[in-house]
Amino acid sequence: MSKSKSYCPAPWCNLLISPTGKIYTCYESTSSYSSVDQNLNLMTKNSLLSSIKDLMINNQEVEQCRFCTLKDSFLDNQSLRSEFLSNFPEPIYQLSHEQNIKSLDLSFSNLCNLKCIMCSSEYSSQWSQDKKVTSNAQYIKNNLYPLLSQIERIHIAGGEPFIQHEVVDFLLHLIKTGNTHINLSFNTNGTSYSTKLKDILKMFNNLTITVSIDGVGLHAEKIRPGVSWDRIEENILKIRNTLPHAKLISYTTFSRINILYFDSLFLYLLDNSLFNVSELAFHYLRYPEALSVQTLTFEQKADFKKRHLTLAKLLLSKGYTLSDVTNFSNRLRLISRFMEL
Repeated sequence: MSKSKSYCPAPWCNLLISPTGKIYTCYESTSSYSSVDQNLNLMTKNSLLSSIKDLMINNQEVEQCRFCTLKDSFLDNQSLRSEFLSNFPEPIYQLSHEQNIKSLDLSFSNLCNLKCIMCSSEYSSQWSQDKKVTSNAQYIKNNLYPLLSQIERIHIAGGEPFIQHEVVDFLLHLIKTGNTHINLSFNTNGTSYSTKLKDILKMFNNLTITVSIDGVGLHAEKIRPGVSWDRIEENILKIRNTLPHAKLISYTTFSRINILYFDSLFLYLLDNSLFNVSELAFHYLRYPEALSVQTLTFEQKADFKKRHLTLAKLLLSKGYTLSDVTNFSNRLRLISRFMEL
């Protein structure tokens, strides 16, 4: 069967577990279809999941996938759907209802050391009144450890994964079972990078570390009360020096909080040799809606577009390649498009 324009392997091959135990097809999906309270075998036969597959098989748009559709309209082969198609192409799934999990997006718990002003108790224990930690570790151990021999990709987020002992235990299990070849990635706030973790991560051959950076200097410390920007900068350099084989990415989530400083943020990261242009990734905040860039004034949106073009010209004058700057600029255009929705 030919590949439909709406087809994405994620509902067939991927499982995302949120810190609170909700199950999604992927991190771009706008709604969950199950939870860790449900048996894994029943979960993969979930009626909502089946309806998503039916829509894709019949070449119909899927509401949960609208953000990949938006990206695909602006960027060639850079949406999450494109990434899944590249890593898990047909004929593995044959557009049938057969489930064959090969990819995992895991949050072991909401344990976090920060109380970022755009976050919530779902993703940070610091936001809970009693700092309650919700954990999926036992579910992962019981249900997903037996599948590791068939898993090709694992992304670990939080909370803050670099301070969670369950993550260390999981990595040690991967090493013990000979799964160090797996495509392994993390999303960290950059505040913690222990010697023990460094020694463990050295064992993994295909490693990506994404550092969430929504501001630099005093602005970073305002967005994430209690954080030390100097410590984050120090840890970025430590990761580069101790894990030279790892792919290191800066990831910025645009919101009302930082959109007015986006150009100075990126220039700081570039001018201080923390990242290069191809390592700058960014997205837009969807929730809470009050902080979304969609709520900016007309004048602020116009100013973003103007400064976006000025920044692109400046990067070219600094000697960055036309290809890298064009790609960077197109991704900023996506932010502008989202503002207008």
